Amino acid sequence: MHMLITINDLKPLTDAELERLEAQLRHILDTHVLTTDDRITIIASLVNIRQEIDRRAALSPAYRHDIGMA
Repeated sequence: MHMLITINDLKPLTDAELERLEAQLRHILDTHVLTTDDRITIIASLVNIRQEIDRRAALSPAYRHDIGMA
């Protein structure tokens, strides 16, 4: 059984670690035989990871400059 990865679990991770975690979960999803519940948990975790990556990107000065907020 897989556990849901929450936003709070992701906060201490670096951007590179988030990207690696996302890739690892996608690999598990693509290559393992999983129950429906496990698939749902992994997909929900992937959504949380992507939201954290996007949130961090939106807070970065480079992103704010690109959209004219700097």
